Amino acid sequence: MQSQCQTQLFPNAPMGCLSRIGCLVVVVGAGAVGYWLYGDRLPSELSRVAGKAVDKVNSATGGRDASSRPTRRASARDAERAIVWAPIDPSASTNAGATAVAALTARDGPAYVILDAEQLAALMSAGLPKQLPKSASKLQLALDGDQLLVRAAIDVSEIAGDGTLGRLLGTALSGRDSVRFAGTIEPLRAGAAQFHVDALRLKGVDVPPRLIPAFIGAIRRGPRPDGLADNALAIPLPRSVADLRIVNGRLTLYKAVPTP
Repeated sequence: MQSQCQTQLFPNAPMGCLSRIGCLVVVVGAGAVGYWLYGDRLPSELSRVAGKAVDKVNSATGGRDASSRPTRRASARDAERAIVWAPIDPSASTNAGATAVAALTARDGPAYVILDAEQLAALMSAGLPKQLPKSASKLQLALDGDQLLVRAAIDVSEIAGDGTLGRLLGTALSGRDSVRFAGTIEPLRAGAAQFHVDALRLKGVDVPPRLIPAFIGAIRRGPRPDGLADNALAIPLPRSVADLRIVNGRLTLYKAVPTP
């Protein structure tokens, strides 16, 4: 039937040509879907996948690059181990972050304060857990370069729910597993900042950038503040903070200038 339809539509076209056209359509379609999902990150994702494929081939055939794979894996493990994670504990009796920020409220206090990951975790312990699913536990954060990293163990079925993701992914979102966010933070308004999630890893798989806003929307709890980006979580801040920056694994909070 297929060959008859092809003959009727293209009576003078050779079958090999039609086959190549069909393959081209599939390749172009796959490329379009890939670009829609990954955007400008598509080349790097393809390179990463191709690198893994080459590693497997070289390992199986004893190729000359097979010996370099353990080195690359060791480098990745070393980089991961170098990240210093701090627990986010809402029940902690002391808040080192609030103590450090308190200096900004003094009229003659410093123009800025610098927090490490432990102090930031203490500062965010009251607000961030309320943004995540109720099942979230083992919350931790880290400051890596100019990025904020957050990870937690959650019941991923809470993400699926009855919405679009649940219908799309079905039983793929089931069980308890880890979720990891990475991104930048910026002021949202007085007393609040937003954590832009640029990378999301769920069940060990990197979520395509196009799907991150949908996942964040499914994860986010509580009312959504005005102006909050689709891919962001709200972070409460003291009203004495006017701006903030993450540089070289440190968070700098800048003092708000009091109005006369």
